[in-house]
Amino acid sequence: MAKAYLALYKGKADIKRPRDIIKRIADAAVRRATKSRYSHCEIAVQDNQRAGVFSCYSSSARDGGVRKKVMALPPERWDLIELPPEAAEKAARFYRITDGCRYDFFGVLAFVLPFIKQGPGSWFCSEWCARALDYPRPCRHSPESLYATVSTRPSEKKGGI
Repeated sequence: MAKAYLALYKGKADIKRPRDIIKRIADAAVRRATKSRYSHCEIAVQDNQRAGVFSCYSSSARDGGVRKKVMALPPERWDLIELPPEAAEKAARFYRITDGCRYDFFGVLAFVLPFIKQGPGSWFCSEWCARALDYPRPCRHSPESLYATVSTRPSEKKGGI
């Protein structure tokens, strides 16, 4: 069975084009609004054929919503926490149900403005990951609170691969 991790983005977007400045500002805004050291999270399933490569499941504002993306997760930009063995299958199953759903911008705003309601049929990253892992009240999870929830599990293993 493939190993799965909660992958938490702590990096800063490289600024190569003017639009990259917006990514950097958005990351900072998410961190500030959610009181988090992380601006994004994924459920990352290790590729057994290619070292350092993962199939990553999440909802991403940059990618327009729920998606699966194959990518490397360099440790200077990502923290990884090993998840239970069944997490890879849970993520794949929930992805099949939610593939293509929009990113939930309103749900993210609810961290700052609690009167805002979540958009139906849309997900933000930590909400998607929490729901895929069957955690209660997924819309209340930020990347930081999801980190805290996962890292307090007795069988959790922190660190890289």
